[in-house]
Amino acid sequence: MSGLGCDYWAITDHSRASFQANGLDEARLRKQIAEVARVNQQLEADGNPFRLLSGIEVDILKTKLDFDDTLLAELDVVVASLHVAGSNEADNTSRLIAASENPNVHMLGHLTGRLLLRQPARRHRRLRRDRHLARAQRQPVPFRPRLAPVAARQD
Repeated sequence: MSGLGCDYWAITDHSRASFQANGLDEARLRKQIAEVARVNQQLEADGNPFRLLSGIEVDILKTKLDFDDTLLAELDVVVASLHVAGSNEADNTSRLIAASENPNVHMLGHLTGRLLLRQPARRHRRLRRDRHLARAQRQPVPFRPRLAPVAARQD
């Protein structure tokens, strides 16, 4: 990977609540953390400065994140995503704000809820972006936008 000009690469599989993505349960995540540590030790022993970062894309559930804070604190990168939106704007907004206030969360993903490669995009998730952005100004948490390439016809 260092040949690509990267200093590090983050591995952020989905958490267990994302069953459609075969999300990692706690045991599989701990195994992955150990394997990332093993690879990093080998890279260091070989004099390679490249590093893998352990991580997860953790689901924002109704009242908590999909993993507890103790496990999340062991990771280098935590992306919190609202994969299953609530039924109303207030619920979605409060869940995202609560996730962004967690000290173990490094960024938020999928704010709009738009599905990839769908043109036009489905109705965006109901969310008070003004409240979320005002909150983010007080304690910045990066957003990971969901981008979809638009295929141009080549004929």
